[in-house]
Amino acid sequence: MRMNQFLTIFGDNEFQSSENIISTNFTKSAPPTQWTCTTHYTYSNQIPASYTEQNDCPYLISLPLEGSSEKHLQRLCIEVKCHDQGKRFTSSKEDGTWTWIELAILRENNEGKQTEVDLQEAFGEQSSGFMVENTRYKIIHLPLSNSVPPSQIYCINLHWPDLFVKEARGGDVIALHPKARFPGWTNYICAAEMHIVLEPEDS
Repeated sequence: MRMNQFLTIFGDNEFQSSENIISTNFTKSAPPTQWTCTTHYTYSNQIPASYTEQNDCPYLISLPLEGSSEKHLQRLCIEVKCHDQGKRFTSSKEDGTWTWIELAILRENNEGKQTEVDLQEAFGEQSSGFMVENTRYKIIHLPLSNSVPPSQIYCINLHWPDLFVKEARGGDVIALHPKARFPGWTNYICAAEMHIVLEPEDS
């Protein structure tokens, strides 16, 4: 299902605190025709939420990826409807914005606890796209909104050999984090979808 088929525009007064906002709907479906011989999973969250500098909980998370091959994740498509706080007093236009969307990979360590993968270490000299934390992969940097900000739909496609896709492996969990930094900055998110396409184990 495409983002523009199910999203509703919400007023700012309907946004909830991001604390305990995770509400993931999960479906396992037949892949689109262009993704033959694959398994396609869709995760979605349609609960409006707001994120400030103090919030660091994910808005959307996947189930553990199936399989064990490091090439098992073939494609990752993220669709997000969001905007910043819509006020310019926080920064001049030339300074840019401090709201963005980032991804993390959660992996079980030797003690059986899920921790975020250090992506900077995993990517080595090819590392890029990080913001604040080495365990996060920035995929969307929000533009500066006006006083009546529209919630725009952003669609990001990551596919092999993208470094994030190459690093994900069986058992990993993918988490989507809306982020904001510095006082006055807020990331308002209306909804998000995550499409995960897995290759067959014997491919």
